[in-house]
Amino acid sequence: RASLGADHPGLRELERRLAAWQEAERVLGGLDRCWVLAPGELAAAETALRAVTAFAGEDHPVVSAWALRLAQLRGPAAPAWAAAAGRDRHGPWLRLQLDGAAQRLRWRPPGTFRMGSPADEAGRDDDEVQVAVRLTRGQWVGEGECTQALWRAVMGDAPARFAGDARPVEQVDQAQAAAFCQRLTARLGGWTARLPTEAEWEAAVRGGQDGPFPGLDPAQAPAAVVHRGTGVLGAAETGGRAPGPLGLLDAAGNVWEWCAGGYGAQPVGDPATDPAPPAARLAPIRGGSWSDQLSACRAANRRGVDPATSSPQLGFRFVVDPPQEER
Repeated sequence: RASLGADHPGLRELERRLAAWQEAERVLGGLDRCWVLAPGELAAAETALRAVTAFAGEDHPVVSAWALRLAQLRGPAAPAWAAAAGRDRHGPWLRLQLDGAAQRLRWRPPGTFRMGSPADEAGRDDDEVQVAVRLTRGQWVGEGECTQALWRAVMGDAPARFAGDARPVEQVDQAQAAAFCQRLTARLGGWTARLPTEAEWEAAVRGGQDGPFPGLDPAQAPAAVVHRGTGVLGAAETGGRAPGPLGLLDAAGNVWEWCAGGYGAQPVGDPATDPAPPAARLAPIRGGSWSDQLSACRAANRRGVDPATSSPQLGFRFVVDPPQEER
């Protein structure tokens, strides 16, 4: 500064670049730990990335890492089958519409999270050992549990005990839920609908947050979760309650939700990367139901049941994978 002078153009340019880099670090530096960007946050991140890319170049390793994470949080372009798409404080969403039945989907980006619960969490069971899990692919996740209206649009029948188009379908076993996903896949033009793995389910529910009820103050949970304590005698209509960090509804309570594969020990790794479900006699269900106590509805709670179980306490939430070239 002394040799060039405070007004030297080269010094002013260096100071401008330094200021842009510092702003980029402030806005983009935590993206690796972030799971959702509200519209204003996304706009600020894109502005910071453009500014720093202009002088550092898109091949700079830090800039390219920021760009990749921002793209993951932004999510893929809306597919042709989406009736509508948008973004809100919970991130991107799509609307799937089939024969008059609609289902909103929420984007769950790739990322690393802590699966399971700490040793001091109230109601904790021995099968909730905490482990770091890294998911390398994003996917669309049902905002709510699969409704009876959507089930009827795909499968043609209505197996639920507690009838209502907006209520979750229940009394379906794991194979029936998987069959629904296969039929839905045939209507999605290269996208794949399926049951989530336990890791994918918990990642979407947590959205980067810890605790028994992510996105809820524990004091809110007794009134916000459909469980035995609310006096509801059957599955309630989906939605209408506080959303989780990624906008998911009724992930805690209402009906248990089938996950893919078998029920076994927590995955092993540091982190465990894209853990596949084990082959096992029992199948995993998550989330608790209207007939359970509140502690059963925690994000980490797990249960293994016979995959042929058909119960009015048990439904499912499906996920949709983009085609390989879009992940």
